[in-house]
Amino acid sequence: MLSYENVLLLFPESRGIRFPGLTFGMIATDPGKKMSKGLYVPLHGGEDLLGPIESGAIASLWLKDQVIPAHVPNHFPLFIVEDMKQAYERLIACWEGRSDTQIKPLRD
Repeated sequence: MLSYENVLLLFPESRGIRFPGLTFGMIATDPGKKMSKGLYVPLHGGEDLLGPIESGAIASLWLKDQVIPAHVPNHFPLFIVEDMKQAYERLIACWEGRSDTQIKPLRD
Protein backbone atom coordinates (compact mmCIF):
# COMPACT_ATOMS: atom_id res chain seq x y z
CA MET A 1 0.00 0.00 0.00
CA LEU A 2 1.21 3.47 -0.82
CA SER A 3 0.94 6.23 1.76
CA TYR A 4 1.01 10.01 1.60
CA GLU A 5 4.38 9.88 3.34
CA ASN A 6 5.79 7.45 0.72
CA VAL A 7 4.75 9.71 -2.13
CA LEU A 8 6.07 12.80 -0.34
CA LEU A 9 9.47 11.10 -0.01
CA LEU A 10 9.47 10.43 -3.75
CA PHE A 11 8.22 13.92 -4.66
CA PRO A 12 8.93 16.36 -1.79
CA GLU A 13 7.41 19.43 -3.45
CA SER A 14 3.68 19.53 -2.82
CA ARG A 15 0.66 21.82 -2.62
CA GLY A 16 -2.48 21.54 -0.54
CA ILE A 17 -3.02 20.00 2.83
CA ARG A 18 -0.38 17.85 4.53
CA PHE A 19 -2.14 14.56 5.20
CA PRO A 20 -0.02 12.13 7.28
CA GLY A 21 -1.64 8.71 7.54
CA LEU A 22 -3.48 8.99 4.22
CA THR A 23 -3.20 5.82 2.13
CA PHE A 24 -3.97 5.31 -1.53
CA GLY A 25 -6.09 2.42 -2.75
CA MET A 26 -4.87 2.65 -6.33
CA ILE A 27 -2.87 4.61 -8.89
CA ALA A 28 -5.02 5.76 -11.81
CA THR A 29 -4.23 7.38 -15.15
CA ASP A 30 -7.74 7.47 -16.62
CA PRO A 31 -9.55 10.58 -15.34
CA GLY A 32 -13.01 9.07 -15.89
CA LYS A 33 -12.34 5.68 -14.30
CA LYS A 34 -13.87 5.10 -10.87
CA MET A 35 -11.07 5.04 -8.36
CA SER A 36 -11.30 4.22 -4.70
CA LYS A 37 -8.92 6.47 -2.78
CA GLY A 38 -7.01 7.00 -6.01
CA LEU A 39 -3.76 8.78 -6.63
CA TYR A 40 -4.33 10.30 -10.06
CA VAL A 41 -1.46 10.56 -12.54
CA PRO A 42 -2.32 12.73 -15.59
CA LEU A 43 -0.01 10.87 -17.98
CA HIS A 44 -1.68 12.24 -21.09
CA GLY A 45 -1.88 15.86 -20.01
CA GLY A 46 -5.06 17.15 -18.56
CA GLU A 47 -5.45 20.50 -16.97
CA ASP A 48 -8.72 19.71 -15.24
CA LEU A 49 -8.92 17.76 -12.01
CA LEU A 50 -12.70 17.88 -11.57
CA GLY A 51 -13.22 14.58 -13.41
CA PRO A 52 -10.65 12.65 -11.39
CA ILE A 53 -11.92 14.18 -8.12
CA GLU A 54 -15.50 13.20 -9.00
CA SER A 55 -14.24 9.71 -9.87
CA GLY A 56 -12.67 9.25 -6.43
CA ALA A 57 -9.15 10.65 -6.65
CA ILE A 58 -7.92 11.93 -3.30
CA ALA A 59 -4.59 13.35 -4.58
CA SER A 60 -2.71 13.83 -7.83
CA LEU A 61 0.70 14.30 -9.34
CA TRP A 62 1.04 17.65 -11.11
CA LEU A 63 3.62 19.03 -13.53
CA LYS A 64 5.75 21.79 -12.04
CA ASP A 65 5.33 24.18 -14.97
CA GLN A 66 1.56 23.70 -15.25
CA VAL A 67 -0.83 26.20 -13.66
CA ILE A 68 -2.88 24.68 -10.84
CA PRO A 69 -6.60 25.15 -11.55
CA ALA A 70 -8.32 27.57 -9.17
CA HIS A 71 -11.09 25.07 -8.41
CA VAL A 72 -8.77 22.47 -6.86
CA PRO A 73 -9.68 22.26 -3.17
CA ASN A 74 -6.96 22.87 -0.59
CA HIS A 75 -7.70 19.47 0.98
CA PHE A 76 -6.68 17.74 -2.30
CA PRO A 77 -2.89 17.16 -2.17
CA LEU A 78 -0.84 17.75 -5.31
CA PHE A 79 2.63 16.27 -5.62
CA ILE A 80 4.69 18.44 -7.95
CA VAL A 81 6.88 16.61 -10.48
CA GLU A 82 9.25 17.59 -13.29
CA ASP A 83 8.54 14.64 -15.60
CA MET A 84 5.17 12.86 -15.40
CA LYS A 85 6.24 9.64 -17.14
CA GLN A 86 9.31 9.23 -14.94
CA ALA A 87 7.24 10.01 -11.84
CA TYR A 88 4.65 7.40 -12.85
CA GLU A 89 7.36 4.77 -13.36
CA ARG A 90 8.78 5.50 -9.91
CA LEU A 91 5.31 5.24 -8.35
CA ILE A 92 4.60 1.90 -10.02
CA ALA A 93 8.00 0.53 -8.94
CA CYS A 94 7.25 1.58 -5.37
CA TRP A 95 3.71 0.16 -5.53
CA GLU A 96 5.00 -3.18 -6.80
CA GLY A 97 7.87 -3.28 -4.32
CA ARG A 98 10.57 -3.11 -6.97
CA SER A 99 12.28 -0.08 -5.41
CA ASP A 100 14.83 0.00 -2.60
CA THR A 101 13.79 -1.25 0.81
CA GLN A 102 13.34 2.39 1.74
CA ILE A 103 11.82 4.87 -0.65
CA LYS A 104 14.38 7.51 -1.49
CA PRO A 105 14.03 10.84 -3.26
CA LEU A 106 15.34 11.02 -6.81
CA ARG A 107 18.95 12.21 -6.88
CA ASP A 108 20.31 14.51 -9.56
